[in-house]
Amino acid sequence: MELCRRLGLGPSMAVFEPGFLRAITAWCDAGALPPGAMVKLYFGGHSGYLGGTGLGVPFGLPPTRRALDAYLELVEPLGVPWSAAGARWRPLHRRVVRRRGARSRGHLHVGLEDCNIVGTHTNVELVETAAALVEKSGRRVATPAEAVEILALP
Repeated sequence: MELCRRLGLGPSMAVFEPGFLRAITAWCDAGALPPGAMVKLYFGGHSGYLGGTGLGVPFGLPPTRRALDAYLELVEPLGVPWSAAGARWRPLHRRVVRRRGARSRGHLHVGLEDCNIVGTHTNVELVETAAALVEKSGRRVATPAEAVEILALP
């Protein structure tokens, strides 16, 4: 964390299990998180990260409303931006968009890595689908300059 602070880098911290958030909470409580820190919540469950494709390994919580709420109970008090990714990404993203109110710091984690339909979508198609979901909810996608500000990147 000190290296990130010294080099002006915002660490992107992957959370594959709820215990990972306990470590991040300890860093936060100690004042060790540098500016720009972001928590990435990954959902897997018994089917693995890619959700029943036979790829990946099982881990963590499934991509359900209750699992998202459990993670958010731990991450939201930290006041750091977070994103969600995992199997069945469309329903998960809909949950995140619905949860993202004025107090939430939630974002969508979008791209080929998070798509459980291997080889059928391009990265552009996945981003366009997520952007349409955001716009349908009455919000808009941040510009790159706004994203730097939202994420408090150094």
